This record gives sequence, structure tokens and C-alpha cells, in this order.
Amino acid sequence: MVKYKIARDIFEKCFPSNYASQHRSDWKGSILLHQDLIEYYAVFGPLNVSLPAYGNSFYLPRLVDLWKYQEGYRWHGLTKERLTDWNDEWLVVADQGADPFIFSLATGVILFGNHGHGNWQPKKLFNNIETMVTCLATLSSIVISVSGDLIDDQGYIKEHFRQAAKKQLGAILPSPDQTHEVLLKFGWI
Repeated sequence: MVKYKIARDIFEKCFPSNYASQHRSDWKGSILLHQDLIEYYAVFGPLNVSLPAYGNSFYLPRLVDLWKYQEGYRWHGLTKERLTDWNDEWLVVADQGADPFIFSLATGVILFGNHGHGNWQPKKLFNNIETMVTCLATLSSIVISVSGDLIDDQGYIKEHFRQAAKKQLGAILPSPDQTHEVLLKFGWI
């Protein structure tokens, strides 16, 4: 299978002008960019796109902005001082309402953390960045396709959309447990 095919197909349909190949020379960071991220931006390449979601949108920065995007996580936004509770091997590659999706430079997995809870204790959510972006795009495509009809009168996602998400993510993720975990994390169950 071609890398990022599902995510690119969704973007072509839902966000056609929000992705483009980006070259590693666009990287402005002071650390070495991981090969998986070089490939992600070259093959997939989000362009500062907000993906509608149930709740806050998912935000995917373009490569030229990725280093500045670390502000508030890696260093203080005003003082520019390095934040001591942020691991040097973490790089924020997306967020939902300032809750970061963190690429581990050591392992290539995607961690997810909640801000405002004291010290950072993110947990593994996706095996790699391709799986992350494919899952986020999939959930967003469901939100877009229902044109405001996603939730019931009590504000919960309607069961048939919940089941559609479960089926689609189940085809992407390696196990039913991980599918359940992702759907739970983003309020779909």
C-alpha cells in the first residue's frame, strides 16, 4: 500500500488545498528532524490545517512552522526559557485544543497528553505518524460528511456515526482495543 494513501484520499476530498509536499529544508528547528517526519511532510504535508472534530478541531502545522509550534511545550512563550518537564525527545506535531500529539524522536510513536495537569505524562496513542493523521482525518471526514447532524438532543454522537467511526478506525488500527482507546480519547464513546 502507498504511504499515507487513506489520509491523502480524505484530504483530496475534504481539504484539497490544505496539503502539499514540503522539503526538509523548510525545517527551522535546532534539533535533527526524524526521518519519519521528513517523509510525512514530503509525502503528505499538511499546511496549517484545522480538521473539524467532535469538540475542538485537530490542528496540523506545516513544516516551516513546526519548530515555533513547540512554544508553550518545549519553552515558555514569553521568557523563551526551556521548560524542564518537557522531554528533549518529544516534538509536538498536532494538537486538539492545545492537548498535544507528540512525536517521540526516540521511537517514532505518537504520544498524546493533556495540558494543564501539572507535569507532562503523555501516553502512547498511535504506533506512528501515518496512523495518527489517517485516524484524525477519518474522524474529521465523518464530522464533515454529516453537516451538523453528528449529535443527538443530549449532545452525544449519534450511534450510527459512532459505529461508522468504529468500523473505519478498526480498518486502520491494529486492534479493537486500540480502536476503543482512540474513540474513547476523543469522546466518540
